[in-house]
Amino acid sequence: MREDLPVDEVLKKMDARDVFIKGANAIDPYGNARIFLGSPIGGTVGRVVGSAMAKGITIVIPVGLEKIIPTPIAHALRL
Repeated sequence: MREDLPVDEVLKKMDARDVFIKGANAIDPYGNARIFLGSPIGGTVGRVVGSAMAKGITIVIPVGLEKIIPTPIAHALRL
């Protein structure tokens, strides 16, 4: 059954047996993936990472090569 719940409510139901999946926005030629934050308070990632890590929830960050950028992400972040 599918439930449409806010991410905060879903996180409350999760434990160390669960996996949180959050896609990345970019990957560089060296395999470094990044999620760019969509709000001043960190968006979904900002709300989830601390609690997920504290609860032992595995976090998977998939990204496809269609999101590759031609420069190292560390360089792109300095722009």
